[in-house]
Amino acid sequence: MEQIEKSLLPSLEDIPPIAPCKNEPPMPIDSLIKLYSKSSKYYAVLLGDKGDPAFAGKMKNEIKSKLMEQVQADSKEMIEIDYTLEYMLSAMIGILTYWFKNNGNISQEDLVALMYRFTNRSSLQSLAEKLLH
Repeated sequence: MEQIEKSLLPSLEDIPPIAPCKNEPPMPIDSLIKLYSKSSKYYAVLLGDKGDPAFAGKMKNEIKSKLMEQVQADSKEMIEIDYTLEYMLSAMIGILTYWFKNNGNISQEDLVALMYRFTNRSSLQSLAEKLLH
């Protein structure tokens, strides 16, 4: 099991660089989803209810460490960046887990669009707008 988990953790080459653009968030959501879609059956098991509870943490820590290698900032900014990445990766892994659990009940493109919308606007704002309409 450990060998399978290790093979599914992304390498530095698998993780796209953080590239802040004016109209897009710096997290390459679509690239990460494509990466995990390649082995979706394994992720669905490992991240599912009967999977390895520690795997999501391993995955998040691996991605975060690779992304932090790309960042140049002072120590105060690094702490904020670390918390931001923790928040974003937790949300992304949570959404991917939910998507796998629901057998991809929305298309990959719709999932990417939804995640970008949550990233560009607060998820609470998005939810409030949906509930009010």
